[in-house]
Amino acid sequence: MLKNFLKMAFMEFRRGKMKSVLYVLLITISSTLLIIVSHLAFSSYGVMEDQLNESDTHRQVMINIDNTQLQLPLQTYMNEFLSNPMIKEVYPYYSDLFGTMEWSNDLNNIDIIVRSGKESSVPKVMMGKGFEEVQYHQVILPSYLQVRQLNQEALIIDTTNYIGNKIKLHYISEEENKDFIHEGVVVGVYTPDTEELVNYVYVPLEDYYEMIGKKWGLLKENLFTLQDVYSLMIIADQYQNTPKIIEKYASYDEYDIAYNVDIMDDIENINFIKKVGSRMIAIILILTFININMILKNLAEEKLATFALLKAVGYTGRHLFIVILLEVLILVVISYIISIFLSLGFMQVGITFLRSRFFVNETVQIIRDMHISYLFYEFILLFLISLLSVIKISIKIKKISTKNLFVVVHTSKGVVRPKRL
Repeated sequence: MLKNFLKMAFMEFRRGKMKSVLYVLLITISSTLLIIVSHLAFSSYGVMEDQLNESDTHRQVMINIDNTQLQLPLQTYMNEFLSNPMIKEVYPYYSDLFGTMEWSNDLNNIDIIVRSGKESSVPKVMMGKGFEEVQYHQVILPSYLQVRQLNQEALIIDTTNYIGNKIKLHYISEEENKDFIHEGVVVGVYTPDTEELVNYVYVPLEDYYEMIGKKWGLLKENLFTLQDVYSLMIIADQYQNTPKIIEKYASYDEYDIAYNVDIMDDIENINFIKKVGSRMIAIILILTFININMILKNLAEEKLATFALLKAVGYTGRHLFIVILLEVLILVVISYIISIFLSLGFMQVGITFLRSRFFVNETVQIIRDMHISYLFYEFILLFLISLLSVIKISIKIKKISTKNLFVVVHTSKGVVRPKRL
C-alpha cells in the first residue's frame, strides 16, 4: 500500500507543474538559509573554539606588576592568580631571546628568535612528539628555516630530517658580551605562518630560564628573587574568559595589563557570530514552519475534491495523512538537495569575505566543508517541521465530513470551488 501512496504522491507532484516548482523554490530558499546559518553558528563556531583553545594566542594576557610598595615574592603573585578558576597557567615572562643556530659550515649560523612557554604555548607540531614530560634540553623548529644572504634570495632549509638530532643555539650575554651555547634535541617541527619572515625556535621553560639567566649573568634561581617589577604571562582556561580576566585585573593600580587588541576583536567577532547565528536559526525555523504550513494549506485547498473522493472510496484519515506527508517529503527532499549545492557556493564566497574582513589573526579559521552529520541534522529539522505542518493540516481535513467536502461556493466569476479549510 505504501508503494501506491508513493506513486500517488509523485503523480500529484507532477500534476502540479509550475506550482510544484514554486513550492520547491520557496522551500529551497528556507533550507539554504538554514544550512548556511547553522553551519556558521555551530559547525564553524565549534571548530573555531577548538582552534582557539588549543593554542595560547587568544588566551594569554601579560601582567606587569609594580612591586615597589608591597615587596612580595613572585610566587605569592603566581599563587594568587592561580587561585582564580578562569586561569590555567601562570609563569614569569621574559622577552624573546635573539641568537643564531649552528648549521653547516657552508651556511655558517642561521638567525633565530628563541621563544618559550609551556606545551600549550608552542605551535602544534606536525612531526615529532613535541615537548615531553621531562621538559629540558629540547628544541622545536619550524618545518623550514630561512637563510638570507646579502643581495641574494632567501634560502629555504627543510628541517624535518633533523628530528632526533642535537642542535646548538648561540646567544650573547649582555653582561660579558660572551657567546653562550645551548644544546637541545629536536623533538618536533611545526608549520610556520607562510607570512612569517623570521625563524622562531621554541625551547621548554626550564631551558629558557637557564638561557635568560646566563644572558643576564644570573643563576636561574635568581630570576625568581624579590624584585621591584615582575612580568607574568597568564593563560586563561578558555579564550572566552580572556576578556573577563583583563577586566578583573585592570582595576588594580599595581597591575599593568598588556594584550593584543586585534585578538580581543577576534573574540568579540566570534561571539557575535554565535549570538547572531543562533537568533537567525530560530527566526529561519519559524519562517520555514510558516512557509511549509502555507504551502500545505494551499495544497489541501486545491485538492479538497481529491480528498473527498478518497474518503468516499474508503481512505481513512491515516491514509490521507500518509499521502500528504509523502507529497511534502518529495518537495522537501528535492529542495534540500538543491539547497546543499547552493549553500556550498554561497559559503565559499561568504566565508572568504568574513575571514578577510573580520578576523585578523591566522589562528581563526572558518571551515568551508559541510559535514554530513550537520546536513543530516538540518534535514531532520526540516522533516520535523514538515511533519508538524502535515499533522496540523491532516487534523483539519479529518474533521471535515465527506458531505462538507463537496459543498461548493459560487464566485463572482461563476467559478465553482470546494469550500476552503
